Amino acid sequence: MPATQNIIIRPVFNRPEMLKVSIDHEILARKRLKEVGYQDNYITFFLIEYGTSQRCIKVIGDYPFKSRRIYREKNPYPITKHKKWRTETIMQNGLTRNIMEGMKAGFSQADDHILILEDDIMVHSSYFHFLSVLLDTADLSELSVICTQHRGMYANAVNNISSEENPSADPSEVRWGHDYNPWGPLISKTFFNDYIRQFASEDYYRDRPTVIMELDRTYAHLQAKGYKYAEGMHNEQAGLINRLVDLAMIEKQRYALSPSVDRTVHTGFYGANRGKGRIPGLTFQNRCKHLARAIEGNRLKELNTSRKYTDYPSFSPVLDNWDETVRITG
Repeated sequence: MPATQNIIIRPVFNRPEMLKVSIDHEILARKRLKEVGYQDNYITFFLIEYGTSQRCIKVIGDYPFKSRRIYREKNPYPITKHKKWRTETIMQNGLTRNIMEGMKAGFSQADDHILILEDDIMVHSSYFHFLSVLLDTADLSELSVICTQHRGMYANAVNNISSEENPSADPSEVRWGHDYNPWGPLISKTFFNDYIRQFASEDYYRDRPTVIMELDRTYAHLQAKGYKYAEGMHNEQAGLINRLVDLAMIEKQRYALSPSVDRTVHTGFYGANRGKGRIPGLTFQNRCKHLARAIEGNRLKELNTSRKYTDYPSFSPVLDNWDETVRITG
């Protein structure tokens, strides 16, 4: 049987330190994948936003794996924002358009799935190994997505809930569900074709609120069966996909899988909705080292200046005890 080929998509814009450290984590995880005997058949598509910083382009230039660059042109429908003293025209396409169009491009070559790795996502050294074992165990045709983080999405500090990992958590346990987490997910090709592809269009990109409102009104009667969103909430691509995961579960009994112990760390403490935090350090190299050490030492909280998102948990030490198996539970 010939080896499969699948795609990693990486949106790129203006956070070179995060991009560099994210790629460094990916390199270690793909090295481990080969060491444990799995083939590495991924090709990476870099989705380069219009106006991406040259430092990010330089980071991509050092990427050691097979890759392709997709450069975005100016947004054909730029957004004008009126601020107190000036008017600003935004020529970028935005993350939603970039990811949705990236999925379309990726699935033109992917045999059965893609991975989405944004620049603020750090993968554990077991990330690819864990996914490979899980794909050997589960039937991808029965799934919509495989999430690689769960705790960080729901034990968040927005409500001052502790994100400390339960020391008795089982790193082999994976649970059925219908929650989508955008931090390092696997998207199945059948799920994309059946549910997501129809929304990869200008109608959605140009008027997300209307499209999402119509979707919520159409399926409001399914809330008792698991359609989770209140009307109009979270109209970006992550919110859209979460709704479609619900529909795939309700209509076709395709479920999502999520680990009990996260395989990714989200470091998005600056950028949209994250305040104006910056990584300390006078040089690019020093800032990268500072970020990497904060992840390793579970000190990301020290780098965060946001008043809303106040906690970014690092990798759980229980991952050191993973026995290289998975156990799927209800």
